[in-house]
Amino acid sequence: MSQEEILWHYTSELNLMAIIKNMELWACNLRKMNDPAEIKVGQDVVKKAIKELYTEDIADKAISFLDKLITNSEVSFFCSSFSREGDDLNQWRLYGDNGRGVCIGFHKHKLESICAEITNQASPKNLFRDVVIKDLLYIDKEEVNVRDVANYLTKSLIGCENTAVKIGIKAAEISSTLKAECYKTEKESRLIICHHGLFDKLPAEHDYHLGRYGLTEHIKIPIAKKDNDGAYVKTYNSITTPIKEIIIGPASYTDKADMQNFLRKNRIPVESKKSILPYR
Repeated sequence: MSQEEILWHYTSELNLMAIIKNMELWACNLRKMNDPAEIKVGQDVVKKAIKELYTEDIADKAISFLDKLITNSEVSFFCSSFSREGDDLNQWRLYGDNGRGVCIGFHKHKLESICAEITNQASPKNLFRDVVIKDLLYIDKEEVNVRDVANYLTKSLIGCENTAVKIGIKAAEISSTLKAECYKTEKESRLIICHHGLFDKLPAEHDYHLGRYGLTEHIKIPIAKKDNDGAYVKTYNSITTPIKEIIIGPASYTDKADMQNFLRKNRIPVESKKSILPYR
């Protein structure tokens, strides 16, 4: 039996409290998460991959549609970032409030179930509202292997019609999963929402917050089900969530007892532990 995959989300203790209290994650607009130059590199590589995979006629139409998606302000990608590496020193420094935050472990298969529910409830036949979890593909900006990206695109299109529109949409999605090779040790996965404003209205959970790059759009992703009366669905009086465990940062003043009391008060039946890493 294969070991279950856990995806880790590094964040501050303040954000943990908001996630637990509101039972939601935020998927932020990708344009406010990445270096714009990095996004451009990803788009250029994907276009080369399309030309390598398809006939000139289909490739030209797919790239034309991709360009419309990229330049049209109505089209946005919203992402929530995770790592396949828990309790990692570098990520504590970069994303875990300099070691004072937490690392939240999520069951990957449960997050994928949430993605499927959001997609089906929002618009089951809508090409523009895909909610997926993707592992990032790391590329060398100077020496890009287009074949790797082409293989990645082919896998993403399994089970889909190879129309120019669908190829363009999947290509846009993949361009949001390419990152510079220097970040490879982060082993990042992203929950991605592809949203097209002309076809699909943003949900009521759409909002703004002040982020690193100014005002940033985000979509709230529910991580606990509610019944018809609006109460959280519970199992043995505990709220059912995709959270498996929480690691307390190596520089945090919060101890395990305080964290367990906080989780118990909020009916979250998961264990916490202190990071084992030394931290200066």
